[in-house]
Amino acid sequence: MTTSSAAHSVAITGAAGFVGSHLVPALSGAGIERIVGLDVRDPTRAAPGVEHHLVDVTSRDIAVWLSGVDTIVHLAAIVDPVPDESLMARANVEGTRRMLEAAARTGVRKIVRVSTAAAYGAWASNPVPLTEDAPLRPNPGFAPAIYAAEAERLLFEWQREHPDVCVTVLRAAPVLGAGAEHLWARVLAGWRRPRIRGEGAPVQVVHVEDLVNALALVVQADHPGVFDVAAPGWLGVDDARTLLRRGVLPAIPVEVMRRVIARSWQAGVGDMPPAILPYLMHPWIVATDRLEAFGWRAAHTNEETLLETHDALAHVASLSRPAVVAAVGTAAVGVAGGIALRRILRD
Repeated sequence: MTTSSAAHSVAITGAAGFVGSHLVPALSGAGIERIVGLDVRDPTRAAPGVEHHLVDVTSRDIAVWLSGVDTIVHLAAIVDPVPDESLMARANVEGTRRMLEAAARTGVRKIVRVSTAAAYGAWASNPVPLTEDAPLRPNPGFAPAIYAAEAERLLFEWQREHPDVCVTVLRAAPVLGAGAEHLWARVLAGWRRPRIRGEGAPVQVVHVEDLVNALALVVQADHPGVFDVAAPGWLGVDDARTLLRRGVLPAIPVEVMRRVIARSWQAGVGDMPPAILPYLMHPWIVATDRLEAFGWRAAHTNEETLLETHDALAHVASLSRPAVVAAVGTAAVGVAGGIALRRILRD
């Protein structure tokens, strides 16, 4: 079912985040009459006419800010893995629950949630590409995917009790572009990219501007259901490595990688949990035919998006080097033998 019922007043949770900071001006420029931004941070740039409120959706009743709002775009979430999984559960699942409770009390007509393609899980048996009808099978231990799947379950259970509300979920490939500094940006396009010997998942991303265009589409017209969002096609692991020649660490065996990552994660100095490894080894590529049927097209290719992100991360590489990557680099030296640690740290 599709209708042309456009939003007039939109609340955006997580409005100051990477996606939100691009969405707010896009909706403002599209003529949305009222935009209410909700976040624990102030936006880096204030858009004219946009209300912004400092609020934690996990601990405050946001109903007071939803008065007169017809659409919620729910972006608030912890994206990167954190050692305290209860914190992520509170932000990503309990935050969604509290948003839905407030939406029910205030008569919101539409809810849009950005989820992640990682919720499908990365499995050797996955078809390439996956469609929206594939089951959600997040890999054990990878909390961002597990809690994304749980948040989706809450949304659609809630919708069954509120059938008059349009609920749309966009399952996005890793969202990159200039300004992206989250874990997937660093792993896929950064200057210290880990590599597993003999393994490698195909690479698919989506540019933040293309995700924003998809969000604008489903905000301005009703498209209930689930839609995958990604750049067209994908890159084989060798193609991705050729595209981004700088910053690839020497390949090391998967068990060595697992031990190094696990130790650094357990010590509280790593930014990459061992549960991420399946996502570096097995496919989780999605098709976008369902969204394209409503006129959406990605304007950026995987190659363009990766290169833009890689170049933008150059200054970040000179300022900080996550401990897990340094540890992986050290292990790579020991396994490869003949590659000096000085060279890895100097590049």
